[in-house]
Amino acid sequence: MIDRRILYLTTGSVYPTKIGGAQRSNLLWKSLTLIGNVDLVLVSDEKDLPSDVRPILEKKYGLKLWQSLGRRGLIGPWRFLRPLWPGRVDQISHHLGSKFDDYGPDPILAPPIQSLIQENHYDLIVGRYLHPACRAGLFGHHPLIIDVDDLDTEVYRSRASAPGTSPLLRPILRWNARRIDRVIRQRAQQADALWVCKESDRQLPEFSKGRILPNIPFTDNSLLPPFQPENSVSTQILCVSTWSHLPNILGMEDFLQRSWPQILQSVPTAALRIVGSRLQEKHKEKWSHIPGVQVVGFVDSLADEYRRGAFTIAPILSGGGTNIKIVESLAFGRTTVLTAFAHRGYDQSLLHRRHVWVASDNNLAEGCIHLLKNLEHRAAMSAAGRKIIEEKFSFSAFSSIVRDTVESVLSTSNR
Repeated sequence: MIDRRILYLTTGSVYPTKIGGAQRSNLLWKSLTLIGNVDLVLVSDEKDLPSDVRPILEKKYGLKLWQSLGRRGLIGPWRFLRPLWPGRVDQISHHLGSKFDDYGPDPILAPPIQSLIQENHYDLIVGRYLHPACRAGLFGHHPLIIDVDDLDTEVYRSRASAPGTSPLLRPILRWNARRIDRVIRQRAQQADALWVCKESDRQLPEFSKGRILPNIPFTDNSLLPPFQPENSVSTQILCVSTWSHLPNILGMEDFLQRSWPQILQSVPTAALRIVGSRLQEKHKEKWSHIPGVQVVGFVDSLADEYRRGAFTIAPILSGGGTNIKIVESLAFGRTTVLTAFAHRGYDQSLLHRRHVWVASDNNLAEGCIHLLKNLEHRAAMSAAGRKIIEEKFSFSAFSSIVRDTVESVLSTSNR
């Protein structure tokens, strides 16, 4: 390994890796350690993770700084009003305040990071997500690579168009998306390279120099999980998600209201099993009373869940980036029924009725009923899906893209 010093800043902790954002953060860290010596900066509230995590991050992952973002109401003239009504001023300033301020250096976060950079003279700085990279004051330092992943404007626009969003909130979300557009165009041009997770992002003018770094299935040893043979007797549909993420909640609510009654009517033995971390009690209580629905929450072994299931669903209607649970499902040998929105980023690789079932009208009932009744087609889709994951969504392919990008940036900066 070449003796390079790399600063890696991320909001998703590289450990523990129970959610998709943390998994991509870990995969990026692991890829960067194959290139140089990595110092980790974590931008999050330390109270959000167990107390025993810090020693592990320091010893194993090279944690140098753990700092939370300052509240939005502390920036600009809002700071004079914030003592009167802190929570509400933070909320109002987020929606109405200057986006150039919101994507500028944070008075609490930026100074210690700038000191760290000055002390260590890094050969490369890598920031995960545009917003925290801006708040950390990374722009202006070179060489700099930004992992865009979840595009902020996409989150706003998709939420504005999603079912269930308040009509009063829709114009505010679209207005903020337009304002963020202007800031992102300026910031993106200042980076030496960008990673995006799907082709539609790379087609945007500000990301024309971006390189696609796809989300991939995650395991601790970087190998794909064992293939789960087809469960021909199962009529169980599985949904695995992180349930603190609002788009997952809204998608499940829509699925249970629109699709699930049709599925049960056509296949009375069907069961829906809801699995994943950070499930609130109110949602568990509400969904558990729906016929045929099993609400489980966090489980120790996802492999056991995939083995029991016939296939999975991804009823996502809003958000950013790509849905890692789709490729995870295929890696385990289970095809998936998903919305057209969840298919973004995979539309060139995962084909409708060959690898996955894409519901064009966001009603997943037709695809679920078809797969419950047509076992041979279901098995063929699952096998084809696993094969394409092996070919295009492996850790070796992921780390190769990271290495090629880093080498290109460093060679250019040294000229």
